Amino acid sequence: MKRISILTLVLLFLLSSSVLAAIRWHWIGYNVGNTFYFDTATIHYSYLENNNTVQDKNIISYSLKTALTEQSRLNLAKYMNKDEKNPTIPWETVAYMITQQNINVANKTITNNSVQCFDKNHVLLFSYKFKPADVQFQEVMLDTFNDQIYHHIVRYAAKHNGELENHI
Repeated sequence: MKRISILTLVLLFLLSSSVLAAIRWHWIGYNVGNTFYFDTATIHYSYLENNNTVQDKNIISYSLKTALTEQSRLNLAKYMNKDEKNPTIPWETVAYMITQQNINVANKTITNNSVQCFDKNHVLLFSYKFKPADVQFQEVMLDTFNDQIYHHIVRYAAKHNGELENHI
């Protein structure tokens, strides 16, 4: 009886932790069949450029997850295998990508800081961090998917302002 109770507790813990992990990814939408989410555990205000103690509420940093369709995986493989870019990486097995992004609320711009590609077993296949000189904020055009991402992130930040301020 004691073993059953312990087993039940262990199963309950494992199931609840996987559910909690799923809850942290908020759905944004679909684009060309791919599904996009942002991570509520990593979203935060950035710090002023030369002052790591003062937050800049105009810059919101977050992780964007892109779950790829089969066609997107094939397109990625075709593009990345062209000219033998990273030929040792099995691009056709990429199930999802995590991109670190920033939004500048005041200027309505967005930037990519890094990208990581994972297979369906969550094994990291590829990771790239953009050089600071290469990170450029790009204007978010009206009625584009980036516009949809921008509005989701800004609305979430406004609603959860205290949480973003206290994020370390």
